[in-house]
Amino acid sequence: MELFVNNLFDRRDDEAKLVDCERVLWMNHRKDLVVTISIIDKKGLPQLKSLSAMQLEIGSGTLIKREADPYSQFMVPDEKLTPKEIQVRDHA
Repeated sequence: MELFVNNLFDRRDDEAKLVDCERVLWMNHRKDLVVTISIIDKKGLPQLKSLSAMQLEIGSGTLIKREADPYSQFMVPDEKLTPKEIQVRDHA
């Protein structure tokens, strides 16, 4: 499975219970790195991980790609943002 920035993955435990949902923020295939962040944990911070390890988790079923993004309704194209809104977003 190909990974892309903004993909969401559900993390499941041994009983298939949802443990977390992670968004892919950044990837570097040459360095085998990926940065994800939990969209469930309100205090979640970005985590640097091995891209190949994440792909193994996907292959084993520990990580399952989520087809629908619950936050897609809040996405606004840059063209509709004011320069001030873009500045605040980029600073955050």
